[in-house]
Amino acid sequence: MTFLLHCNDFKILIIIIDSVCQKLNIHSQSEKAEILRDLCNRFLNVPLTSKSQESKVWNVEKKLSI
Repeated sequence: MTFLLHCNDFKILIIIIDSVCQKLNIHSQSEKAEILRDLCNRFLNVPLTSKSQESKVWNVEKKLSI
C-alpha cells in the first residue's frame, strides 16, 4: 500500500511537527524534539516503493515546484 501526501496535507504535517517540537523545546525537552524531527524526516525521505527512489518529500516538492 502506497501512502501519498497531498500538498496541503504535507504542509499541515510540517506545521504540526514544528508545533510539537516547539512545545517540547519550551518544556526543556529539546532532545525529544530533535529525535522526533529526525524520525519524521527519515520517514518522509523513505522511497515511496521498493522499486522507486522517489521519496514522499520529493514527490510533494515536485508538485509544489519548490
